[in-house]
Amino acid sequence: MRVPRKVILERVESDYLRAQIDHHDNTRIKSALQSLCKAYRRGVSIRPDQLIGVVNSVTGTAYRDTIDEKVRRWVLNTLARIAKEPIALPAVLYLLDRHPGEPQTVASGIAAVYKLCRRDKANDVLKRLNFDPQMRTLAALQHVPARDLDLGSLPIDVDGATPDVLRLALLVVGLGRSPENLLNPRHSDGEMVRALGRHEDPIVSQYTVWAITENDKLGLAHLGVPLQDIEGQPDNVRAWMFQLLAMEATDHQPHWEIIRLGIDDPAAEARKGLAQGLAHSFVDVFEPWVMEWITTETDPEVSQHLLGHIVRQAAHSPTYEAYALEIYEAEAEGSMLRQSMQANAIQTPIYTKFKRLDAGTPDLFSGGGNVTMVKNQFNIGSVQGGAVAVGDGAATNYGTTNVQVLSPQKIEQVQGELARLEAAVHGSELNAEQKSTALEHVNAAKADPTPVKIGKVIEYAGHLGTVVEAGKTLAPYAMALGSLIGLS
Repeated sequence: MRVPRKVILERVESDYLRAQIDHHDNTRIKSALQSLCKAYRRGVSIRPDQLIGVVNSVTGTAYRDTIDEKVRRWVLNTLARIAKEPIALPAVLYLLDRHPGEPQTVASGIAAVYKLCRRDKANDVLKRLNFDPQMRTLAALQHVPARDLDLGSLPIDVDGATPDVLRLALLVVGLGRSPENLLNPRHSDGEMVRALGRHEDPIVSQYTVWAITENDKLGLAHLGVPLQDIEGQPDNVRAWMFQLLAMEATDHQPHWEIIRLGIDDPAAEARKGLAQGLAHSFVDVFEPWVMEWITTETDPEVSQHLLGHIVRQAAHSPTYEAYALEIYEAEAEGSMLRQSMQANAIQTPIYTKFKRLDAGTPDLFSGGGNVTMVKNQFNIGSVQGGAVAVGDGAATNYGTTNVQVLSPQKIEQVQGELARLEAAVHGSELNAEQKSTALEHVNAAKADPTPVKIGKVIEYAGHLGTVVEAGKTLAPYAMALGSLIGLS
């Protein structure tokens, strides 16, 4: 993929993604999690000083009753990428235990266990769960080298395999982690991706196109769906085909007319795929099309991706730059739209101009022109900004908790115990108010693991143990936390 190389996500990017994860809209959560996973696959990571906050947001999302299957899957994928075993494993097992009937969720959970745990521990953890050997091997391949696994259940019998197995196999191919001839002993994976593009299951067909967009060794030559038949494909397949065409687009590419079809596609999902594909590419002929498109687009999410393209490519187009600066200047300082535009502008010249506008300094070279747009197309709602802070008040002195700083090793141990306590609270029979208060204390301690905040967790857990039977289940975790900070 033609993406600028960097190693660390800038703070504004991480803050924006975390705000989206903390939101209660499943589409936004999924998009942010997907972006994080893609960044990590490309060797880009979160700043160390921001990592624990993002991990806390993702683990907190795992316990929400309102998330759907796709979000559950991406929560698991993200935890596997960005977290460590002590903090993430309780949330992973929580989702595995509660959603055994979702094959793709289970596969993502297995993959996460293998990524987070040592190999022997991963096998022990998964023993109690009854998984198909082939599914288990395919899931493990996402993170474990093929040489370290028993591949006796491979290759796959493509003709007899279920759609769930084929999707998982194509996921491994897309990630570039498949052993040789995973899909057929006599044909390359690229040849099989092309063949499966015509599969009767539209999700399998979609995964073939996704695999091509992700794996740099695959390209349009491996597309199994004839381009001239694109309008007859399901919405999800068209979305990935348009995204692939936009990613591959050049000034000499012969598929402009098909890309033009995507702009007028009746399905927002398909238009979104095209807008996402444009993110990191600029072709002169597309500029007037995009400018017309963004002023008529009715779907807020598609508009958001189009604006991201305009911001990223502003250095190539005075028209794009003028438009982006006018939109930015019209927005309130600190708005979610400004945060999004800043995140897209990182490492491009327009970022400095955005910061000048933040400081109240007009940009003398932004150009003129009257640009109009429907403001609410970019209103992506209020954002719940991370962990809930415990209210002010007199702090209780818990013996040796007057020590103000814990060692990094101790903090990691505390975070692990807090994660296990969090899972126990969610799985308990406490009433809603008791759970909410307990989680407020836990989240505050996770975000800032000081002895005082950990002490408040212990105190409230002890209180619950004296007033309600269900509270007694929290005692082992409270005792473990007390032992870590010197209360026992």
